[in-house]
Amino acid sequence: MRIIATPPARRRTVNLTPMIDVVFLLLVFFMLAARFGAELSLPVASAGAGNAEWQGPPRLIEVLPDAVLLNGVPVAQAGLADAVAALTRTRDDP
Repeated sequence: MRIIATPPARRRTVNLTPMIDVVFLLLVFFMLAARFGAELSLPVASAGAGNAEWQGPPRLIEVLPDAVLLNGVPVAQAGLADAVAALTRTRDDP
């Protein structure tokens, strides 16, 4: 009688190469999609930067997609300069 030995079963391992490829592709995508530049901004002096504190009327200008507001009141864009000039005492006011 002859006994034939069966070969041991091979263990299947998980192939991580496709997952690593996807991770690197996502990394490259998000690096290229990110904005690395500085945001556009205007320098604004703080209240303590000047010699005196502001004592005049408030002048808050809001620019919205469909309107321009001066202190919360809608103003025509063409008349904005005149409306702000009416709130200033001298030409040197900030």
